[in-house]
Amino acid sequence: MKSAVFQLLLGALLIVAQSSSVYAQNPSAKQKIKAHKVVPDDGDNPPPPPPPTPLAPGQLFAGEWEWSGGGEVFHLTLNRNPTYVFPGYPNDPPRNVVIGHFVYTRNGVVIDHSLTTGPRPFAVFGSPANNRTMEMTFYSHGTKGYGYLTLSIQAGSPDVLAWSLRPRETAYRNPADRPAVPFLMPTTMTLIRQ
Repeated sequence: MKSAVFQLLLGALLIVAQSSSVYAQNPSAKQKIKAHKVVPDDGDNPPPPPPPTPLAPGQLFAGEWEWSGGGEVFHLTLNRNPTYVFPGYPNDPPRNVVIGHFVYTRNGVVIDHSLTTGPRPFAVFGSPANNRTMEMTFYSHGTKGYGYLTLSIQAGSPDVLAWSLRPRETAYRNPADRPAVPFLMPTTMTLIRQ
């Protein structure tokens, strides 16, 4: 009788052990059934485009810009340099800057332009904080006048740039170097991306 009870008890333990192992396997079997597989697309439904990569500060300003009116043309080229090191300070860390060159013509004759060599090889210089508005310094090679320049990308129109230039009071070593007029080009313009 002891052997019959022992066999019955052993059989019950085997049944419980087997049912618990089957029970433990059921969730993983359900997970395999629930797994989503990529269904090949027949081409009618292309995948959504990836989200746009945010532009680095100043990137939207880079490019060719132009204003024209009454025979006058002002052409501005802006370049972004994310690793600019000031020539006089080679040990300073690099900075993200926007550098600009311009040519201003009246009836096809060059009235003023920026230089590409020398101690000031550009006319427009600034460190952008965003892609909407940028405060910059301006130097007119034609008049030797200094100014503060504000460039603003128009809201909802990344191809329209507002230019606002105002003179900066500067002390000159030689009073004869003080320009009669600070700038030859218009100080307020709306430029269009070319």
